Amino acid sequence: ADVAMSRVFEEVKKTDKAGNEATVSWKDIYQTKVQSQENLSKALREDQKKAKENHEPNMKQRLLFLDLKKLMECKLSTYQNRTDENRGDLGMGMMGVGMGSSLGGG
Repeated sequence: ADVAMSRVFEEVKKTDKAGNEATVSWKDIYQTKVQSQENLSKALREDQKKAKENHEPNMKQRLLFLDLKKLMECKLSTYQNRTDENRGDLGMGMMGVGMGSSLGGG
């Protein structure tokens, strides 16, 4: 009986926006918290479901992008090699032209 009476006196006083005090029972407080947690849990389950549904397509897309990256790196490397070769050819060509004209003239 003493425990029940002490619980009655331990009811929480809550102040609303207007400044009015209202007594709220522990039951109401816990029901509100439980409802809030259930809503959060439901939202998390929905997010988990979406993540599971999208996992495989996302992994396929990731692999495609990795392949694309490799292809682009290969193209860049090829382009750079060709550019380096062209620079070398231009240098040799200039030297050959100069040498050829001096050989032909002398």
